[in-house]
Parts: sequence; structure tokens; C-alpha cells
Amino acid sequence: MRVCEFDLAPSGYYSSRTTQHSVENVHRCQKDLDQPAIIARNSALCTHAPQPKPRTASLAAHPRHLRKAKNMIFRTEHYRVLRFSGVDALAFLQSQLTNDVAALSIGRWQWQGYCTAKGRLQATFALARTAADTFDAVVPTSTIEALAKRLTMFRLRSKLSIEIATDRAVVLTNVTATEESPATATLRLPDGRAILLMLQDDVASIPLADNAAWTDWQLANINALIPEITAATNEMFVPQMIGWDTIAPGGGVSFSKGCYPGQEVVARAHYRGAVKRHLERVEYALARQEMMPEVGVTITLADGRMVEVCNSVLRNDAVVALVVA
Repeated sequence: MRVCEFDLAPSGYYSSRTTQHSVENVHRCQKDLDQPAIIARNSALCTHAPQPKPRTASLAAHPRHLRKAKNMIFRTEHYRVLRFSGVDALAFLQSQLTNDVAALSIGRWQWQGYCTAKGRLQATFALARTAADTFDAVVPTSTIEALAKRLTMFRLRSKLSIEIATDRAVVLTNVTATEESPATATLRLPDGRAILLMLQDDVASIPLADNAAWTDWQLANINALIPEITAATNEMFVPQMIGWDTIAPGGGVSFSKGCYPGQEVVARAHYRGAVKRHLERVEYALARQEMMPEVGVTITLADGRMVEVCNSVLRNDAVVALVVA
């Protein structure tokens, strides 16, 4: 079976974003965006908005054991595939998600988010267009059922099906796929890793990720500034708070695509510079008898700042986390 390799589709908007060595330049996010926002749409804003240069995380930010690892490949149950198929799939997703689905051609992928009416993220995921009327989303297992249920509520008379694709498995790797690979789709990340979508029948020989392997993958995501909304952080952040508008590659928010749930709040934060909180990578030693901070909780850093934990792992008695400060 030939591999279908997914490349980045142009999102129509790129922005600068810092690495862990320059977190002060990350987009700052507004602390309280829960107030209802009623804003008249103004298409001229898109024309006059500044267009900064693209940002990519430094390879030096990635741990050596991941950069130089050989044949790191494992299947995971931490992600599942949510499939959208039907003649109205494109139009439906374009009206619901944060990024420009219409910019996707067959064989491409992009980061996506789904927000509440107040602009708070309920899910983040990668979306690949596998056929003219079929899209596969790689969604964290903790949010996939709630996401499928909520999107189904708004399907109404649209001609599409929304279903968890039980015939697909998600495989995580840093191995370059070949044409002989049984992968049906490959979503490449900037740091050399990849997410493979494979038939369940083809993954029996691939080991299931143990705790160490999953920790390595999470650590690589944190070092690459790739946040992830899970059930524990549902509705905690607007996209800019976790840098979702500038995530590499290509960003996960389009500011020119038109309406979607929460679009007014997200656009207001962007165009009015109302973002006061931002994503930051932190690392600190875990003191003896100190508990590992849970995702979604508020912690106090050594400098006295109170931050909310988006994602975290424990590595060599040190906590490495993405926090919103």
C-alpha cells in the first residue's frame, strides 16, 4: 500500500512565536474573556491586520534521546480518529472549527480547535483531508466522545456522518515512512516526528506505548510548544492563551475564514491586543513528598507567579510543563 503523506496546507495567516528561551514574546492572553462580546464583523480588519513572519521551535529545544532515537514507533490509545464524511462535510467543518478547512486540499492536514460561544477551547486536534468529502481528525481520547456528541447536535440536516473510526489506529513515530509502509496517512511534525493512521489489522505487531514511551512523546510536544486540550482543561483557555494561533506548523486559527462558535471573542482578542496571558514552558525539580501537579490546576512558581497547568510530565524527578501565565 502506498503512503499518503500529509503536508501543511496554507492557513492564510502566520504569526511569530517564541521558544522556551524567549517566552516573553509569546502572544499574551486576556485573563478574563468570559464577558459576552458583541462585535460587528468588519472584513476590513483582515486586510489591515499585521502579518508577522512564521515561527518554528528550535530543534535544540527537543531532548537528545528523542532527536537521535532509532526506530521509535508505537501505537497509542491516547488518541483516536474522528471521521467526518459526506457531501456537506467541508461546509459543516468550515462553520464549526477555528482554522480554514476550505484551504485543505486532499492529502494535506492542519491544526484545528473547537470553541464554545465564549471562545473557550473544548478540543484541539489535527485534521487531515483524506478524500474530497472525507476528513479524519486525530483527537485525544479524553475529549473525542464529547466532541463527537456536541458536533452531532449541530449537524441538523447536513448530509454528513460523524463517527469514531474504529477501523483506524493511531501510531506515533520518528521513523521515516516508506512506500512499503502499511500507513494509510502520515502527518509530519516539524521536529521529525510523525503521526500515522493505520488499519487496525496492520498494527498487531507494533507495540503499545508504555508509560515511558508516552512520557517521551508528551515531553517532545511540550518542548515543541504543542499544547493539547484534554478533558481536564475543557473550556479553560481561549486559543491565544495556549498559543494555538501560532502553533507550528501553520497555526491553528484563521482570522479571515468567517464565522464559527466563539469567533467574535477570538477575533477581538487578536485585533484589539486584548490577550494578557500566554503559554510558557517551565521546568522545576519536584521536592521530596511533593505531588506531581495535575493538568488543569493552578500552581505557584518559584518566582511567585500563579499559573494554570495545560500539559505536564515528570522526567528525572523534574516537572516539565506548559502553563498559562
